[in-house]
Amino acid sequence: MNDLSNLSVFNHHTFLYNDDDIEYIFKINNYKLMNKSFFNVNDNSFPCLFFHFKLSNEKKELITLRKIIENRHLYTCNLLKSFKVSEKTFIATAGMQSLTIYNKIENKENIIGIIDYNKKIQNKKYGNTNLIIQTYEYLKNYSSEYSILVFGYRTKDIINHIKNINRNIKIIEI
Repeated sequence: MNDLSNLSVFNHHTFLYNDDDIEYIFKINNYKLMNKSFFNVNDNSFPCLFFHFKLSNEKKELITLRKIIENRHLYTCNLLKSFKVSEKTFIATAGMQSLTIYNKIENKENIIGIIDYNKKIQNKKYGNTNLIIQTYEYLKNYSSEYSILVFGYRTKDIINHIKNINRNIKIIEI
């Protein structure tokens, strides 16, 4: 994790859950926190919290209910359902949400590329895959047998941008 030169990793996790939320969600599902540690790269650009949970066989303890932002939580829960994609599918964009979605795709071999507008991450590996992050212009010459998954808070803007580049590619909005 100290060499991010060929890897694109985002630290947007905190907009979904903070560490108290993560501990709470695991606790209500009968997991016990064994260890929590902090990691950062040398230039402090990638702060991370790592959690080690273990499924508890102990009697479920009484847990004080706490409020987590419900629509944020429900959106993430929906992302956690596994699904399949058609052959020749791209993902837009290369952010944290796409890593969550990518991990839930049952037939990852059908993902042929990742598209993102951020020039700093283009031509780098996507997460821990061999896929390379491309520009939107990369989609220019693909036919209707290709598709692209689009999701997130800027979905409409992304769809419009894709349509301006290529009206043939099939857009699948999640």
